[in-house]
Amino acid sequence: MNTKTTIILLVILALLGAAVYFFKDEPAKGFREEEKMVAGFDSATITQIRVENAERNEKVVLAKSGEEWEMREPIKGAADSAQARMLADFFSTYEGMRLGKVGDSSVNLAQLGLDKPRIVLEIEGATAAPVKALIGGDDLKGSDLFVQVGDAVFRTRRTIYNSAAKPANEFRDHRVFTLSSFDVKTVEISRGGSAVVLTKEDSDWKLTAPFRGRADAALVSKMTSAIGNLRIQTFTSDAPSTLAPYGLDTPGITVTIRAGEKAQTIRVGKTDGDVTFVQREGLANVWAVPEVDFSCFRKSADDLRDGTAIGSFAHDSFKSITWKGTAGELEFQFDTAKRAGRLSKPREADVDRDAFEAALASLDGLKAASFLPAPAPAEHLAAVQEGRFVSVLLKDATKATKILVGKPIDGGTVVQREGDEYLLVVPTEKLAFLSRPMVEFVSKELLSIDSYVAGHAEIDVTAPSGAGDAPRKNLVYAKNDSAKWTVKGATEEHKGFADLADSLWHAKATEILSEEPEKTAAANAQIEVRVYRKLYNDPQGEEKEKERVATLRFSKDSSGQWLGWGINGKEPKGGFVGKVSAELPDKILALAFATSADTAPSSQPASSQPAGADTKK
Repeated sequence: MNTKTTIILLVILALLGAAVYFFKDEPAKGFREEEKMVAGFDSATITQIRVENAERNEKVVLAKSGEEWEMREPIKGAADSAQARMLADFFSTYEGMRLGKVGDSSVNLAQLGLDKPRIVLEIEGATAAPVKALIGGDDLKGSDLFVQVGDAVFRTRRTIYNSAAKPANEFRDHRVFTLSSFDVKTVEISRGGSAVVLTKEDSDWKLTAPFRGRADAALVSKMTSAIGNLRIQTFTSDAPSTLAPYGLDTPGITVTIRAGEKAQTIRVGKTDGDVTFVQREGLANVWAVPEVDFSCFRKSADDLRDGTAIGSFAHDSFKSITWKGTAGELEFQFDTAKRAGRLSKPREADVDRDAFEAALASLDGLKAASFLPAPAPAEHLAAVQEGRFVSVLLKDATKATKILVGKPIDGGTVVQREGDEYLLVVPTEKLAFLSRPMVEFVSKELLSIDSYVAGHAEIDVTAPSGAGDAPRKNLVYAKNDSAKWTVKGATEEHKGFADLADSLWHAKATEILSEEPEKTAAANAQIEVRVYRKLYNDPQGEEKEKERVATLRFSKDSSGQWLGWGINGKEPKGGFVGKVSAELPDKILALAFATSADTAPSSQPASSQPAGADTKK
């Protein structure tokens, strides 16, 4: 690069720098900022909107009435509040680019389509003086258009035209029912001189006429949705001279909804193709509504019955389940610690999980295969009153769901939900558990103790005949700080009891007996094992008994069969007796009356036990 070129480049750079300095605050030619087209415009205070549509030769007048909008012209009636708000909110939502004023040389009204505006929009109440806006033509891109407000001309969003250029009927309220479906508490459908009445009680819908009972939740949900969504497809006639052509002179159906003190009724006339003619009481207008949207109102009371006998529930969501069948009345409570059912009536016991889970599976979502006519036949009503029932109380419910169980008929078993006046027929096999004996629902595990819970054990043993001169022994074992079982007072692990402990904590029966324990040989225990939590400070009497976690008893019946009676909990009562293998009681006898000093604790006759030994049964 030579010196001359360098000098020229430096001069150009200096001139550019000077230009930036002197013109840095000068806006680009032709640039304009957007601004509010109407100063102080408040859409919340609008009282009236007038739309004169030159393209359609229509004039629409909308007026605010409280929180709602009504149409004053071309007819009187309810207006679509959403359509009115779109017009009302435009000047508070959108801004425009000011192009100039009427009379400016730069503003050609003819070129902007404002000499013959497509729409004239007048708004009252938003400002001190009414606002008049002329809507002209589109710009070259077609996304904006030209608007004249007073003598100012703007380019703004085409949204205002889209909102104002609709046919007059589009500004009308298209709702068939104007009451909110969320507030509706009663639906009454009258047909042929009879009425079906649905009433919302708390959060559930019930049939209250022509008979009482729970209503099908899915069908009622469709009906309440239809109430909120039912729309007028065609404004057929605003002042019909006769209603006969529409079938509304003698309507086949009337539908009345009630929300608090308010009510609305519509009459339903003929169906023509895919539309049905309706008329709301108090109005002369006849409307056409899509028949597909109205079909749910043609359901009969029988159609609206709830076929669910007991609702669906997770197997850990019940609080209690009670039933009365062949074996009498059984009650099960949910055991939170074990996350499973536990028999609580007639006696407490752990349940047989397989049998109980099978019963729950049968109840979960139990539905009717069919219905009996309502009102229910007398012979079936008598059958369900004979006493068999199933009742389920869920954790999040305030009231149990209860069904009364009748007799089998062709096709299933008759049941009646409490509070219903109609009967269901459910598959008989779903209620087969009601015929099973009680003991099939009782766990064969006589005791169920976690190993870490047991910290102290006492065993009272009556010697079998010929066992020597010590007819009864009391054995006392404790778990030391190393979690080893020792004879009370000793330090070394007692291997004999340690090997036996787990078998005691999970003693099982081969067969559960239904008899009450006190009426069996197990009431006079030959062997009693009392299990405690770890005891501190050598507690006595009631203080020690507060820590008892289980009791296990063994006795032989008259036939020589060993019986076992396991009682979980500190109270030495309840539970079930079962037949047991001789293996476990024989091991206990061997432990107590062994001759080897390293396999059994030293013991004395019960009358000469060391201080602190407990012979309580």
